[in-house]
Amino acid sequence: MELKIYETYKHIVLVELDSLKKDGSVKALIAFQTRHKYLLMAFHPSNQKSIGRIIANHRNRERDQLLHKIEDLLEETIEVAPSDGSVINALSHMFGYFRGQLTSIEKEKFLLLLEDFRHGQTRLQEILLTMLEWAQLYNEHYILNQSILDLVRHK
Repeated sequence: MELKIYETYKHIVLVELDSLKKDGSVKALIAFQTRHKYLLMAFHPSNQKSIGRIIANHRNRERDQLLHKIEDLLEETIEVAPSDGSVINALSHMFGYFRGQLTSIEKEKFLLLLEDFRHGQTRLQEILLTMLEWAQLYNEHYILNQSILDLVRHK
């Protein structure tokens, strides 16, 4: 992942983490995890799962303890730029939302895009634009709300 893109994503997570710490409600925690699922998966898949489990089991922890644990995991998660392999893994999971609607040609083109990205021949933005277009076309709100698409979303 290019340094500029990494820094942009890191900034997105840190800004929203600050908002999360101010609110701290379980509803806000769930919304945070939902919005950043695939971005966190791209950074550190096992930490993304851990964060999800911690939030799902929020009744077992006090609010401050919960926030502290999530903050520690998030800081560890975004400490290092993600590998291309983990980015491709997250994109592949997102791709699963569209498999039933895409033609075999569209699927093949997307898989070739991922392979080109792996070899440095395609930029991440091109793949994200494809995802955003599909999410809009197929009205896939869960994917539309993912922060990983903020890089190409025109606000």
